[in-house]
Amino acid sequence: MEGNPAVDLSEIEQIVKEKTEQHEEKSKILKPNANNCSSSSNADVCASNGCSTVSERTNVADSYEHSNSYNHEERSTENSDIESALRKRQYAIDELITTEKSYIEDLRSIVHGYLAEVLDPNSDIPIPDDLKGGKERMVFGNIEAIYEWHKKSFLDALVRCRNSPADLGPIIKRYYHKFDMYNKYYQNKPVSDHIVTTHLVYFDQIRQKLGSRLDLNDLLIKPVQRLPKYELLFREIAKHSRAAERDAEVVGIEQAMQEMGRICKAANEAMELRRLQKFEGKIASQGKLLMHDKLYCIEDEKAAERNAYMLQKPRELYVFFFEQCIIFADIDGKKMQFSSPTYTYRSHIQVNKMQLEELENNRFQLKSTDPNKPGLKIICYASTPELTNEWLCKIRNILTKQHEFLIALTSPIEYQQQQQQQN
Repeated sequence: MEGNPAVDLSEIEQIVKEKTEQHEEKSKILKPNANNCSSSSNADVCASNGCSTVSERTNVADSYEHSNSYNHEERSTENSDIESALRKRQYAIDELITTEKSYIEDLRSIVHGYLAEVLDPNSDIPIPDDLKGGKERMVFGNIEAIYEWHKKSFLDALVRCRNSPADLGPIIKRYYHKFDMYNKYYQNKPVSDHIVTTHLVYFDQIRQKLGSRLDLNDLLIKPVQRLPKYELLFREIAKHSRAAERDAEVVGIEQAMQEMGRICKAANEAMELRRLQKFEGKIASQGKLLMHDKLYCIEDEKAAERNAYMLQKPRELYVFFFEQCIIFADIDGKKMQFSSPTYTYRSHIQVNKMQLEELENNRFQLKSTDPNKPGLKIICYASTPELTNEWLCKIRNILTKQHEFLIALTSPIEYQQQQQQQN
């Protein structure tokens, strides 16, 4: 150490002490303790003391993250389903509007095409003599009124519902009586079908002149097809609204669907009644039409026998059941693409002079008590037991009401007592 300044021993000791303390501090940081469960021995201690191990804390964290991820995925799926339902609903609404525009274009083709040509006195296609004198108008019925209303009013109303489909219900209710024009069109349709079928060559000449891809029959059936199309689209819009959880909007849309169902039913009934021929009474005086359909019937003296349906071959008749009478008619012709059969009156029974007897094998017998129609008994059954039962229920119901009405007229005190007992 010669030539060097002397080193103070106490100073060296102090330096060593400081280094040692720094090393110990680092060791404390790195060394596992009772609260650090990284080692297997300390993990046992932690378990006994109730503290969680690193792996346990990792599992809890993983579980929490998985739960959050699952909930997020579930919410995403729900949102995706709702968005999908809303898209499908919008497609249905857009189809409603698009098909309405196409329908109006078809009506325009009739009014400004075929009808204009038929009414044109200078047309180079001569009108047949038996179509003159106003008969040509019977081909088209009130198609002009239907066209003008849809073009000027109803299309705009539907467009306004594009972003507020719940308004469909109030709109259909508002225009409910406007759809009565379809009843008139439907009533005229059988006559129109007959005239067009009789003059197919003439109307095809007009089609060729107009360059139309659709013949007149194709176009005249459009109003008949349009009403049930509305009901179908309203049903589709309601279905997707429910799936999208738009419950408040479903009410208005279902109202539109129900109103249109009644409109379709009334129009179809008007068309069927128009096909009934040779009934001498007044249809309007028979009350509400309760049911109408084909029934298998046996209608002679042997019908009084309970096993008559085994002895005779039944005849398929078309039956109209009104509040005041039930009418049986022969079915003439078959339903074709552009025409339907007509019904020729055969017989009828007044409801207030009718007895009902239920038979075995899903049959029932209707018997007239009218002295002017002695022996008129008709065994009936429908194509299925369910339909037969539906007829039975309707007939029972109307006969019960007739009986109660008769009691109310002849024995009002007794009737009031019965009503009080029921209440």
